[in-house]
Amino acid sequence: MIPELLPFAEADARLDGGLSACFQGYYETVLLFAGDVAFDGDLLPAVAAVAPGPFDLVAFAGDLTVGGAVAAYEATPGVYVGGFTRAETLEGGDAEVYLGDGAFTYFVYGHYNDGILETGRVDTPWVVNFDHDLRVTAPGATRVDNFGVDGDFHRGTITGSFVPEVLDAKRGNLDLDAFLERLRAGLPVLLAGALTARQQALADVAAAHDAHATDLDLTGRDLDGFPEQILTMPWLRTLVLDQTALGELPDGIAALTALETLSVRSCRLTSLPVAVAALPALRVLRVAGNPLPALPAGLGSLVELDVSGMARPSATGDLPVFELPADLTGLRRLVADGTDVAGIPAGVRELSLRGSTWQHLRRVPPGLTGLRHLRRLDLSGNAFDALPADLPDVEELDLANALGLLRTPLPGFAGLPRLRVLRLSGGTDHSALPVPPHSLLRPVFAAPVATLVELSVDRWGPSDKGGRGPLTAGDLAGIGGFRALRVLDLSFNELRSLPDDLFTLPLDRLDLRYNRLDAASRARVREVFPQAEL
Repeated sequence: MIPELLPFAEADARLDGGLSACFQGYYETVLLFAGDVAFDGDLLPAVAAVAPGPFDLVAFAGDLTVGGAVAAYEATPGVYVGGFTRAETLEGGDAEVYLGDGAFTYFVYGHYNDGILETGRVDTPWVVNFDHDLRVTAPGATRVDNFGVDGDFHRGTITGSFVPEVLDAKRGNLDLDAFLERLRAGLPVLLAGALTARQQALADVAAAHDAHATDLDLTGRDLDGFPEQILTMPWLRTLVLDQTALGELPDGIAALTALETLSVRSCRLTSLPVAVAALPALRVLRVAGNPLPALPAGLGSLVELDVSGMARPSATGDLPVFELPADLTGLRRLVADGTDVAGIPAGVRELSLRGSTWQHLRRVPPGLTGLRHLRRLDLSGNAFDALPADLPDVEELDLANALGLLRTPLPGFAGLPRLRVLRLSGGTDHSALPVPPHSLLRPVFAAPVATLVELSVDRWGPSDKGGRGPLTAGDLAGIGGFRALRVLDLSFNELRSLPDDLFTLPLDRLDLRYNRLDAASRARVREVFPQAEL
């Protein structure tokens, strides 16, 4: 078949917009094959031999059969196949490659660089990735991560699983040329007894079963469902399945009658079976990072609960409210980072409501000031315009990177008679909030807290987000009144000097990194606080 050399727009129109729907780069000239095509050797050399001129993208409207490799390592040409593709291998590097369904005798490989390799459903025995944007649907393929720690085999298991002839001994990964040569020869590439990540995970479950283990941690393991053998371990006390693709928990989990801790964070769960609430010994439940609409009733025995990241922000940036069951009367520790939680139990003593750039609160939950037993409170990383004024029993309070939108100065903390740890970091490098105005600090130092042992007033220096000047010694006036202080963090403030009364504090640790202290101040710090970080 004789190809046509066409402008991108014309070729795209001939392919019903198939090119513009896929390709992200800029292409001018397309070499278009209008029907089914077959080549004896590797794709790109064969295409170049019949091309009537230079091109930066080759497109096939029909099926493509290649006797060798479909390999595109340079930035151009990109490759598009609208029909079915057959070849020995499919390999991508810097180019954009978009194929439909296909069959590749030996493997699909994505090699680092800036390209994209995307397919429909393909039949191939191996998919090997080396930190590439690889978008391949290959049911039944064995996946090898030649760079990281994903896949059936990865950098931690490759050298112990594959025969030496296919290994790059220096780098600890597969040598693709040697791998292909051995596959073509029909020789084994895996050592006898080598297990995939999923097989190894199930073997570890079996070993834990045989050892009568009471704790089982399968964090991040390659699981596509709940291992049934776990249900035959009624003696288990701790079960951790975080970051696995469980999808759901079986009702049979009710058999784990001794289970005290169940952690299923980021497991793609959309519901929890009632059987979880019926576990008689359960005290700790961690379900963070799952899109759960609600928790089942009957979890009153819990003392610790993690419901962080339960919902994505709406288009307006607001977080949906997650309502806790009313029967959590025994709860003492609640972690609800990135979650607008309602119905916080009155007996909670430790509460974490940390925010992030993507998921943060815009208001303090209204029930917070009624928590009379609260000892530790983390409100860092949120976007508050006002703070709670009544937290009399709090011993540790973290307001780091949550002060940039306050409309009024910080409240004096002298009314917190138990306060021992106070974190007032002004911002972070990745925060979307401005650095707070330095005037917010004045009430803090005007009425020092007699019980305070640790204080962080870091990252209040200049910022292109907030436009503040350096923190000054005057902004810290009164700091010498914190007579119990032992740990002080003043890093990232661009301080030029320090207040005299700071040198009267009985500090064990002093962090002054990323400031601009004059020589006299530095010498004085070294003399009074030889352990200080400068």
